[in-house]
Amino acid sequence: MAVVVIVLMVGFVGGSYIQQFARRSSRPGETIAYCGVKNKITHNDLLQAQQELETLKLIRAEAVLGTQDLRGLLLGELIFPERGSSAEMVGHIQEIIRRGDYGISRKQIDDIYRQKLPTGVYWLLLEKEAQQAGFRIPKEESGKVLAMTTPKFFNGASYQQLVASLMQRQGISEDEILTAFSNLLAVMQYSRVTCANENLTSNQIMQTVGLDEEKMVVDFVRFGSATFVKNIAEPAPQQIEEQFNKYKIFFTGEVNDLNPYGFGYKLPAMVQLEYLAVKFADVEKIITAPSNQELEDYYHRNIEDYTMSYHSDPNDPNSPVIKKARSFGEVAGIITRMLTREKLTAKAEDILHQAKDLIEANLQTVEVDKLTGEQLKQLSGDYGTAAKQIGEKNKIKIYSGKTGLLTAADMQTDECLRMAYISSFKTNPVPLTTVVFAADELDVSELGPFDPPKPKLYEDIGPVQNMSKKVMLLVRVIEAKKPSVPEAIDLTFSMAGIQINSDVNKPEQKIYSVRENVTDDLKNLGAMDIAKAKVREFIDLAQKQGWASATAEFNKLYPPKADEPNAFKLQSLTDVQKLSKAMLSALAAQNAGDPMYRTILYQAKQQYLLLEQLYSLIPSDSNVPAELPVVLDFKPNLSVYCIKDLSVKRINTSEYEHVKAQTALREDLAQSQVMAAVFFNPENIAKRMNFRWTKKEIIPIAPEDTLPPEGDF
Repeated sequence: MAVVVIVLMVGFVGGSYIQQFARRSSRPGETIAYCGVKNKITHNDLLQAQQELETLKLIRAEAVLGTQDLRGLLLGELIFPERGSSAEMVGHIQEIIRRGDYGISRKQIDDIYRQKLPTGVYWLLLEKEAQQAGFRIPKEESGKVLAMTTPKFFNGASYQQLVASLMQRQGISEDEILTAFSNLLAVMQYSRVTCANENLTSNQIMQTVGLDEEKMVVDFVRFGSATFVKNIAEPAPQQIEEQFNKYKIFFTGEVNDLNPYGFGYKLPAMVQLEYLAVKFADVEKIITAPSNQELEDYYHRNIEDYTMSYHSDPNDPNSPVIKKARSFGEVAGIITRMLTREKLTAKAEDILHQAKDLIEANLQTVEVDKLTGEQLKQLSGDYGTAAKQIGEKNKIKIYSGKTGLLTAADMQTDECLRMAYISSFKTNPVPLTTVVFAADELDVSELGPFDPPKPKLYEDIGPVQNMSKKVMLLVRVIEAKKPSVPEAIDLTFSMAGIQINSDVNKPEQKIYSVRENVTDDLKNLGAMDIAKAKVREFIDLAQKQGWASATAEFNKLYPPKADEPNAFKLQSLTDVQKLSKAMLSALAAQNAGDPMYRTILYQAKQQYLLLEQLYSLIPSDSNVPAELPVVLDFKPNLSVYCIKDLSVKRINTSEYEHVKAQTALREDLAQSQVMAAVFFNPENIAKRMNFRWTKKEIIPIAPEDTLPPEGDF
């Protein structure tokens, strides 16, 4: 079986496009490029580099690299770019970055796939770079590594079996196999040394240990100033104008020395959408339920999915394993729900595709990519008309309309839009918010090579799925506004979302008013003094009657808002860790290109500042404040905190010495992971090695030509 697996693997990869590469190289010894100062690169050099990559594929080197850290994964994606598996790998890499809190952006990962040169060129340059630095791996050592990995990736086959098969099927010698694998290990070793060349100082290690090991415990009651605004008089028009002019250049939540409260009236990027919507509840009325025959056919085709394995003797784990399928009656309900859902989805998609065909009837004979948004607007059909015609044809209600101007945050609060997504390559889901805010007019979002293309104004997007499985949409961006300072304080505009549940005759009115926003901020600011006074009253009451009684009394005295049933409550947080500026930087990198980037960062900074203030209440030579309870005035969220208990568990010398080495290793690894995204960036590789073609018109192979046709796999 192992030999058969090897033969099949070799047959699938084949040598057809190695030969195709060779045929394109009409003069093998001709110098076609340079690297370094005057190091020549010939057709033969590129051919050999490409042949090495094919050899590495045959021995499953990409699988070996996949077992490594980010350095191995990124190198594997650089030199073995395969569209199908890479689309899934991006998500896996992103998850590693989030788990490790690495300061790597999505764009840095996407850039690995944006190769402007043939893949073989990057491999050749990496080889030369490692060799110039003196990194070489003896073939004996690479052979030992390959002997250990072969059984794992070739169904138990031995190294000798692999070599024999490759020699027989491809005419590749053992020396060629070991040379290619040695070069791969040398590149990996060189990248490890290069990416980990930043020395950690003792202060850095000490700070990191403190952040990891020190834990805070805090019990508090929060007094938000908004609770007391009813006692604040309306501010004078002059005050409103002054407040607006002072903070109109800031975004809401942007805290700094000039804006300690985080006031801000600068408008973020916004989009207006036109939409068609189909509710699944309506679709269900026009589809037929799955028949018993359909259910039984599905059950028999997929019976393995309903087969369970168990030991013949439950008390003996070594007893024979018995497989038994669940009866049709047991799973009929599950299959019914699943097939019904499939029919609902298929019918909803079909209806929206009918509408899309009608809307795009005038675009069938033109090159849409070359049209401007204004031209698309002129040629595209009307959504309302399409909704009516297709709705009548399918005997179903199709909702159509236009939203107001929505920020990315607004879309995240809309019932239909917050979980909306588009299935991209290999059904990779991309949030609709990310797609619409990537429009050229905004360029807020970062879309990767496996994501949908950037939309133009009036270009149809969809059908758009929704994770709630309640609605399906077709949308288009009809207006896109860049971030801007409001032209006047009296500016107002609609913020209405998608309306499919509200009364048709009384559509939801959601209006944003700059003046109202400024007025609310002034009233909340004025209520801060009241909040401080009420905290003192609360402390007196708590010391007399107890904290539970005091919070209950205050909730009666100051009725909370509907969305906050208990404005005053004693909250307890344990094992609270400080945040560092390095953590904020990593968070900023990870979320770069996310339309919610600014909101995420402002919230994190607010948390950072609150923790800094809490820690500042505790003297450096103590674990608790000098006295409790204590009042903390926190400006960024216009609140006053009544701190009942506060303590910190500091790390002692022996504990520090115990974890110091482990922390240093972890931080060194983290830094090397971050540097790997820089080291393996295709453009950086070409710049480091000063690569250039001898003539601009000489390009031996286009980057995509280094990949075999998708059908070959």
